[in-house]
Amino acid sequence: MPGGGNAMDQSRQSDVSKAAGRAPATGAGASSDCLLTPHEAACKLNITVDQLNAFAQDGEIAYINVGRGKKRPRRRYAEEDIQEFLERRRRREVPCQSIATSARRTTNSISSTKVVGFMAARSARRDAMQKNSKLQS
Repeated sequence: MPGGGNAMDQSRQSDVSKAAGRAPATGAGASSDCLLTPHEAACKLNITVDQLNAFAQDGEIAYINVGRGKKRPRRRYAEEDIQEFLERRRRREVPCQSIATSARRTTNSISSTKVVGFMAARSARRDAMQKNSKLQS
């Protein structure tokens, strides 16, 4: 009877693995299209399970609910979804263009401008007013 029970146990394990979205356990290893548990997916992304759950709730990462209920979903993550998430989140630091140092802009201007310091213009106005007041008195 041990031989019959063993075959039955293997069949049950295979059914449980299929229900959980994983390939049946074999000596050769797991299949490449198997689903990852939250812990495995979090380890692959180098984040915590809580962060992974938050990303799933926010819709940032796709998951498959292998459970039957709605209150406590049993989430599993496909390798493709993990890779898609990583590609979407990939960033490159680009310096702010508004503060980037570059060559001074030169323009062809036809207006003639003169740079006058604020204090020089103020002093000139004051001197002109004093001159006018002396002439009136």
